[in-house]
Amino acid sequence: MPGDRPLTAEEVARLDAVAATVHRRGLQTPAAVALAAHRPLGGLAANAVHVLTPILSPVVDPQQLEELAKLLQHPAALDHLLVALEDGPPAETRE
Repeated sequence: MPGDRPLTAEEVARLDAVAATVHRRGLQTPAAVALAAHRPLGGLAANAVHVLTPILSPVVDPQQLEELAKLLQHPAALDHLLVALEDGPPAETRE
């Protein structure tokens, strides 16, 4: 089960990249609210990302969306992404 293991450094970097993209677009609050509200439905959220990929692909790289869908099924990933959305992007990614 994905939740039984800690996040890898690569997964953390991916989540931070997603959070930075959301912050650059100024959508951190609605994204955090939606993620927190739908946290128990992580598997369905992953499927929703797959369905919405054609719509979101002009804004977010489709490969990044695929990685996000995989991570949405991991409870620790959801926790990390929520914290990253609330705290802002890491200092090295801030503009």
